[in-house]
Amino acid sequence: MQYKVVDSLRAELPTASHSHEGEVSDRSSLKRPNQTPIFERVFVPLQQHIPSGSGRAFAFAVACVVVAAAVRGLAEEFGVTLLFASFYPAVFLATLVGGAATGTFTAVMSIAVVWFLFYPAESGINAPNLLFFLLNAVLIVWVCDSFRELVQRVLAHEKER
Repeated sequence: MQYKVVDSLRAELPTASHSHEGEVSDRSSLKRPNQTPIFERVFVPLQQHIPSGSGRAFAFAVACVVVAAAVRGLAEEFGVTLLFASFYPAVFLATLVGGAATGTFTAVMSIAVVWFLFYPAESGINAPNLLFFLLNAVLIVWVCDSFRELVQRVLAHEKER
């Protein structure tokens, strides 16, 4: 029963898939024996210990932004000039663990950090970069929060069984 979340999500998938040559293969052969999926090992326990919208969730968001800023600063030392590249995973992880409010907070905080620490003062406002990050952050928050809610419903359904 170690694959309960993954198996529940796969419940509506057909049990056979077609390869490029037209052969039918069993999806169960894709599972590795005695290995729990990383989502069940890492994210489900984090979601249980960090309730959505809690102080812990926002502390996790701050930690994500701090790590992203450190990665961004290190990348800058190697000549990487992508302003928001390291902040996309921060928004993703914060939303997956803490929910939509936490992800939105992470996105806003990421913009502030980039603006004050990494934005070249002489270049002025780079609206396309900022807008692109905002639009992608909205999409990331929406998708991750929807997935998070789906997993919570599946886990609640598993408990009822």
